[in-house]
Amino acid sequence: DVPETTVQEGKQGFATFQGQFAACGFPGTDAADGNAMMGWDASYTAVNAIRLATVGTTATIAGVSQDLNAIQGERVVYGASGPIDFANSSQIGNAQGSSNPVGKVIPILRQLPGGPRFLALEP
Repeated sequence: DVPETTVQEGKQGFATFQGQFAACGFPGTDAADGNAMMGWDASYTAVNAIRLATVGTTATIAGVSQDLNAIQGERVVYGASGPIDFANSSQIGNAQGSSNPVGKVIPILRQLPGGPRFLALEP
């Protein structure tokens, strides 16, 4: 079972994505494209890491790389695909050095003639 807070966080991230996507002038039907959601998540996560790396200093490649790993816990990013959290591998039981997401929910959409309809979030 997916905790209710995770479901709500996933909906929040997807709603932000949809709003920003529409504000850029893209048709709503394009928002259901998995490539658009993954591109958003990658860009949004990178921007958050850059912002973390530039607190009080100029960003460096090493600093941004290090701060990608800081996206966890209170610094989780709410992407279109749900919460993005690079928890320490020892905290989540992954192989050492792995940043594979655990407990990642997947939005399930149905493509209809009038556009996509959100159905559920699945683990």
